[in-house]
Amino acid sequence: MGVEFIHYPGFPQDDKGIMRGKEKDMGPNIAWFKDPAGDTLAIIEN
Repeated sequence: MGVEFIHYPGFPQDDKGIMRGKEKDMGPNIAWFKDPAGDTLAIIEN
């Protein structure tokens, strides 16, 4: 069991669905996923 990250077209995400903004000087690293209720949540690394 685990979390599946959401892929958004046009966002520079890696194969796992993580937008690696720090590496590209585009802000923080961010990943989006849905909780069991279907709400979209994000994890942001500063």
